[in-house]
Amino acid sequence: MARLEKRAAELDREVSRLVKAIRTVDAAELTEELQIVRAERDRVRAELDQAGKLADPVDLDAEAQRLADTALDLGERLTDSDPAIVREVLRQLVARIICRWERRQGGRGTGSARAKYQLVEGKVELHQQNPGSCLWGTALSS
Repeated sequence: MARLEKRAAELDREVSRLVKAIRTVDAAELTEELQIVRAERDRVRAELDQAGKLADPVDLDAEAQRLADTALDLGERLTDSDPAIVREVLRQLVARIICRWERRQGGRGTGSARAKYQLVEGKVELHQQNPGSCLWGTALSS
């Protein structure tokens, strides 16, 4: 991050130098160079902002507790007798379900050449939830 801050400061100085040069000499090359340096400076600043966001420390214990509380609340909501609530909780929780099936020939003595399929692998992908955006913890907890 210090490297990005140093580079941003260098680019600021370069922009200032080019602006002063353009004021004294009206050269197209200087104007073009100024645009290039400004674009580079903006890119470095954006990268620096992004690095600053990633550098924020995360309280792992608090995050683990929040996830545990969410999981417990979810478990309670899934035992709700109202199917609409359970359906909504699952809709918000599950992004997609991926199943892999293998083809099996029909059983012996059935006289059927019809293929049968057996589930051999399944994967449930969950939505990423933002803290406070879970309906099962707010609007549905009536």
